[in-house]
Amino acid sequence: MHFSRRNFLRQSIASAAGLAALNVFPEGMPFGELHTTRRPEEIILKPSRGTPPKESIRFSVIGLNHDHIYGMAGAIINGGGILVSVYAREPELLKPFTKRFPGVRVAEREKEIL
Repeated sequence: MHFSRRNFLRQSIASAAGLAALNVFPEGMPFGELHTTRRPEEIILKPSRGTPPKESIRFSVIGLNHDHIYGMAGAIINGGGILVSVYAREPELLKPFTKRFPGVRVAEREKEIL
């Protein structure tokens, strides 16, 4: 067979299609041992509360302009941290934050926290 770009492309596509078709066969059937990838077994772990840490940190939050602060504060609290106070220039942002983290002291000025 003489070399041409058309033949090369045709053979490449046929080879790729053949390799893709191998994934249709289960591992126990013929050609199953040719699988190059295996699907990992999915294990879902339930969240659990471990033993509380011997030590913890006290932390405060300044600025609530980005919603990811909720996840960050929650992660620290779940790790044993204690949320002490919060400050935000925008009073409308304080209400949802204090609702989610009740008992947190609202600082009047940024300097109170710093």
